[in-house]
Amino acid sequence: MSRRGRDVADVAGDGCIGDIGEGFLVAIVALVVIVVAILVIIPAIVAVIDLLIVLGVAGLSVAGRVLLRRPWVIEATDGHLRYGWRSVGWRASRRKIDEIAAELAVGLPTIGEPLVPQPR
Repeated sequence: MSRRGRDVADVAGDGCIGDIGEGFLVAIVALVVIVVAILVIIPAIVAVIDLLIVLGVAGLSVAGRVLLRRPWVIEATDGHLRYGWRSVGWRASRRKIDEIAAELAVGLPTIGEPLVPQPR
């Protein structure tokens, strides 16, 4: 037999089982990738976008309060009543918190003007 005849016989003898198996394997891998994308990757992307939106809104809120000089409300409780004070500015609020905490630690009545004492 000629060389050409043997080539044809070899190709015909292999069949197409390997091609079918390869296609089936590719389909399974594609299905796994799609399922992972739907169940893991897409929700993760949505969660990151939600987190960025929340952090952006919180950052804008703090920036607006600081830049527009809106007062912070400082609250303290004595167990039964809740008191609050307004303080403008980040540093002034920090100082006021320290003052109130020091007075409460030594048992002094809180000084300043409480906003509205409210029962808990």
